Amino acid sequence: MKRPVLALVALCCLYASSHLLAATDRAAAQGAAAETVPISVIETDPEMQQILESDRDYVRIRRSLRGLGRTNITLDLAKCYVAGERTPGPGLRGGFSFAEYMIDEQQRIRLSTTHHMVSDGKAAVAEFLRIEIPPGGLATVSMSAVSMPDYRVTASKRFECTLGEGLTVR
Repeated sequence: MKRPVLALVALCCLYASSHLLAATDRAAAQGAAAETVPISVIETDPEMQQILESDRDYVRIRRSLRGLGRTNITLDLAKCYVAGERTPGPGLRGGFSFAEYMIDEQQRIRLSTTHHMVSDGKAAVAEFLRIEIPPGGLATVSMSAVSMPDYRVTASKRFECTLGEGLTVR
């Protein structure tokens, strides 16, 4: 009586392990395929493919945002330019972490964050930062400071940053 029970247990274990291996193989195959699947349907457009092939930093940021819980971006305004001018930005560097993002119909990645601080004049200030990253173009960084508690805009600046230089994913 014991032998049929052992045989049945062995058969069940063999069946379960074969299904586990098959599931593992399917997951690995899906993971490998996920690396080669285009970011979105629009990437099947030949013009968009050409932009994406020449703009690896854009693709890297976009894949990072889609694949991770948070994406860290470093901003070095000294390597950026004041928007519409060829004047370098101030020697200000910082890092930001983003979990939320939007991609519009032109495939521009849009990020934003807000933080509160105390200005040099000891006034409470909220600073809003917006980053717009188009495929094949310069990233636009908009910064606005507002006084607290009335939310009156006290300063506003815009910068253009080259991906991989003034704006990088870390």
